[in-house]
Amino acid sequence: MVSYSNLLQKLNEKGLTKTALAKELGISSRTMAKIGRGEKIAAHVLEKMAVFFGCPADEQE
Repeated sequence: MVSYSNLLQKLNEKGLTKTALAKELGISSRTMAKIGRGEKIAAHVLEKMAVFFGCPADEQE
């Protein structure tokens, strides 16, 4: 199981929901569900999130 606690913290800091982030980055609801369940997601999705939040991809986990 993967922890996305840093991602969820960054979402809260920006005042975004997971749905809003998915829409902003063009990520599927299925991928967001995987995050909610703590499942691995594709590296290119982590990279999109890293660019959006301005941090290294490994900080998202």
